[in-house]
Amino acid sequence: MSLDELQRLESQHVIGTYARLPVEFIRGEGSWLWDAEGNEYLDLLCGISVTNLGHCHPRVVEAIREQAGTLIHVSNLFYTEPAMRLAERLTESSLAGKVFFCNSGAEAIEAAVKLSRRAKAGGGVVTLAGGFHGRTYAALSATGQEEKQAPFAPLVPGFTTVAPTVEAVTEAVGPETAAVIIEPVQGEGGVRPVPDEVLVAAGPLVVAFSGGADSAFLARRAHDVLGRDAVVAVTAVSASLAPDELEHCRSLATEWNLDWRTVATDELDNPDYVRNDGDRCAHCKDALMDAVVPMATELGATVALGVNVDDLGDHRPGQQAAASRGARFPLVDAGFTKAMVRDASLAMGLSTWDRPAAACLSSRLPYGTPVTMGRLTQVADAEAGLRALGFADLRVRTGPGLGPAEIVQAAMERDIRIVAVAAPGGIEPALQVHRAAPDRLHVIVGQEVDSREGTVVGLFLTHAVPDGLGLEESLQRIREQGGVTVIP
Repeated sequence: MSLDELQRLESQHVIGTYARLPVEFIRGEGSWLWDAEGNEYLDLLCGISVTNLGHCHPRVVEAIREQAGTLIHVSNLFYTEPAMRLAERLTESSLAGKVFFCNSGAEAIEAAVKLSRRAKAGGGVVTLAGGFHGRTYAALSATGQEEKQAPFAPLVPGFTTVAPTVEAVTEAVGPETAAVIIEPVQGEGGVRPVPDEVLVAAGPLVVAFSGGADSAFLARRAHDVLGRDAVVAVTAVSASLAPDELEHCRSLATEWNLDWRTVATDELDNPDYVRNDGDRCAHCKDALMDAVVPMATELGATVALGVNVDDLGDHRPGQQAAASRGARFPLVDAGFTKAMVRDASLAMGLSTWDRPAAACLSSRLPYGTPVTMGRLTQVADAEAGLRALGFADLRVRTGPGLGPAEIVQAAMERDIRIVAVAAPGGIEPALQVHRAAPDRLHVIVGQEVDSREGTVVGLFLTHAVPDGLGLEESLQRIREQGGVTVIP
């Protein structure tokens, strides 16, 4: 069928809502399309982001063929395994929370408006002139293009369209605003990037600031881009935060002139947290959000956490708990991996670029070992003593269930080179660790041990050699200082 014939059929049978270009595509492969005359085109539109994996990828074709031969559709009134598995993959690889399946970008905008109005009943929605969000009624009401809106007035009330300027957005956004809808690059409006300062004006940030590489980079970058008045760096203070980590946060905040504040969290008062099961981190993040959400609400700000893309694949129930309370992960939004955070931090001259991960002290206890003040103090003192010896990247593990076999397994999983073992029952546990992998693990026996909180304490060091010292020199230095003091 010729192009002229197709156009005739369209004029007779299709409502003219699209101004199609005069070309008929008949096949595609990868990033290429071919028309009926055999001309080849590089496809940069991807069906408006539908075919981002390319045309006719063999695995996609096979998956569609297999599903079509098994089951096509039963509606959302029933269960199907692919739908639930897809929802799981989406939450684990993005911003956590839950999934709303829909058919188009317009329906996604409709859902976003409904969710924002559910959270703030009667709240207004601010959008930018020149944007395009779809042709359903709420999406059209959010579309800042008069020529598209006028034929379908009156529209949904409560939408305010403003110019893409700092002054206009700042004036429009207030306590009664339920949502701000912005395309960072306005596509149908003319491929116009929205200036960074306009994105900033949409609202300030409260950054959860632990002083680690991720949260430090996020806090400093937000401070540099948004300005000091638009960013509050907040450190949660509790027994699970090592004292030297708190001082590190204080030092960075002073050096960078951050608006830094501390909040007290009370996770040790929560029996579910103390029980230390697989959801401990969720209870911790709940305590954090309980402390910072009131501050963010008062400031009209969004809570931001330093989660990067690499974190999404781990078991991190705390991420889902924070996201369900409205926290955002800007590093994930920007596609930053841990390596990218470190590279960017180094380029900015930040001292935190190579700082080891600083998980809370409770993470040193195996699941099932109750979190107690004594155990947290034990871990903090042990790590402080090892850092004083020059060891930077380290973890202390303690608990009644931590024996030689568990120490060896953890060391092998993390490619650890040196293990320090405090053995209150004598040196036999340390010897068992050494015998398990004599060519890989160097074992140091602690000299001063308190056995009340556990039978074996493993001190795991991933980058164990202090700067400028070789392995033998490091061990000699420890021997000269009387061994590793686990508990003063």
